Amino acid sequence: MGFAQNKPEEDMKIRLIAAVAMIALGFAPAAIAGDIIHDAEYYVLEAQHGERWALQDQELQAKLDELRAKHGTPPNIIHIMWDDTAFGDVGIPAIQKVRGLNTPKINTMAEEGILFTHLYTEVGCTPSRAAVATGRLAIRSGMYNIGMLLEMHGMRDEEVTLAEVLSEA
Repeated sequence: MGFAQNKPEEDMKIRLIAAVAMIALGFAPAAIAGDIIHDAEYYVLEAQHGERWALQDQELQAKLDELRAKHGTPPNIIHIMWDDTAFGDVGIPAIQKVRGLNTPKINTMAEEGILFTHLYTEVGCTPSRAAVATGRLAIRSGMYNIGMLLEMHGMRDEEVTLAEVLSEA
């Protein structure tokens, strides 16, 4: 499998450049071993909150096990995603007031759930959605450009999506 719509020789060039870059940056051993390489901020947060995260993981797993036992299936996942919203436009009343916005129901949802304030995203809607759908960087699925209405492109049929993986769980 190559990148979307690339010729085999282009795929080989891209892979060679990526391999050289990984070696040059010293990431090759970790990438080969399959380790996840996080950014520095993750490691700082892990040092501060790692024990609490582990406890929360155990509590969450217990709840999931309880739901599976009660209903015979794992719970559904509801993922809400929208585009072109600035940081703080929803879920953070203090920032909303400055901008003249008011979203009380979404703010309640944020208060009752998890408010994500670290935004790791792609440059636009197409790559962001492809990354969420596949769990991979958009460059890996070939969906790194923002799609326009009359363009004929999309993910390859052989691309595995999160929905496919979860439906088999």
